[in-house]
Amino acid sequence: MSSFIKAALPALERKGAAVLFVFLCLLVPAGKSWGEYLQFGEELFVNLPASWQVQGIEENKFSAVNQAEEAYFLLKQHPGGQFQDVNQMHSTVAAELGAHVYAGSSYAHSGMDAHLSQVEFQQQDRRFQGYVLCIESPRIDVVVVGFALKGKLSTYQDTLFSAMDSLAIGDRGLVEPGPISQSVSPYPAQDVERFEIQFEGRQVPLALSNAAIDATQDVIEREARVLSVYGGTEYAEAAWKRYYRLVYRDLFVRSRPLYSALQTYLSPQDHKPEEIAAVLLAWVQSFEYERLESLSDCLSPLRAAVENRGDCDSRGLLYTMLLHHYQIDAILMVSSVYKHSMAAVDVDGQGARFPLDEKRYLVAETTDQVELGLIDQNMSNTNAWIGIDFINPRITH
Repeated sequence: MSSFIKAALPALERKGAAVLFVFLCLLVPAGKSWGEYLQFGEELFVNLPASWQVQGIEENKFSAVNQAEEAYFLLKQHPGGQFQDVNQMHSTVAAELGAHVYAGSSYAHSGMDAHLSQVEFQQQDRRFQGYVLCIESPRIDVVVVGFALKGKLSTYQDTLFSAMDSLAIGDRGLVEPGPISQSVSPYPAQDVERFEIQFEGRQVPLALSNAAIDATQDVIEREARVLSVYGGTEYAEAAWKRYYRLVYRDLFVRSRPLYSALQTYLSPQDHKPEEIAAVLLAWVQSFEYERLESLSDCLSPLRAAVENRGDCDSRGLLYTMLLHHYQIDAILMVSSVYKHSMAAVDVDGQGARFPLDEKRYLVAETTDQVELGLIDQNMSNTNAWIGIDFINPRITH
């Protein structure tokens, strides 16, 4: 049996308390504001789907499994420079697995070489289907395998891609699109198109990648499908937070051109934080209200920006993300009771505030033309809202 696969199969090997002890030593929460991320070693971070459990761990690899023990996630790291290129790395991994490779392609992932393929392999009397991701660089080589029992791949494909896409290499990777999203549209964007947006009575030119916007929409729909299975379970709140955080992660660096365009007319040097928050809020409030006819209902926030349309989720994410570019702390507020979302921002001002950790954020309703701090009285029960903060190296929480 491949040493790479062995630790992942719960029917073959269980390590009980010993696994838990090593897990606590080597795999630790990555930070207060993104507690569901786990850090493996010095440079690798993963955000596993809600309810998944770490199954086995060694010095350079670990594995996780879903509750039904039908889908698995493996992560392995090596020092960089051990392979001639990513194709040789992939061939070596596939041979170690004894895998038949159905299809695969190479691409750039945040300036590193990556290869993603679909595979099938057997270990003892069990057959598996899934995906192999290799990322090769002079600094670190990373292998990720997401797989399921044969016949179950279609059931778990979204969840496996979600887990694999959560991989981040280094702190910078925590705010860059994941490796599955970048297999569709790499970052930095290779092709951009010209747009014009309406802002403060002006036509503001903007260069964005349509492929990147579409890639984010794909992430939104995939993560909505992953989220949907947790409704009514004890994991619902954690899954909901994870959904928004993975969407935000895919968007943040892709949205830099939008911030650059806006700050030409709304300079942080010439405006106080509360003024910036008010102007950006009025802008997103001016959008036409529109929900997609999809499971997510949520239009990609960058598409919302260039087409002046979107629902509460797309506007709230866009508003929060732009404030973070301005180095202004902001959070998202979501409510299953009110079936609504809005933002809240850490600036001076009068009005209703939402408490999260040690701060009280001024509420920001993005779908009604009201000032900062105002909230519909019928939605003012803070206990009916969940506050969601985000990874952002520009913000000190």
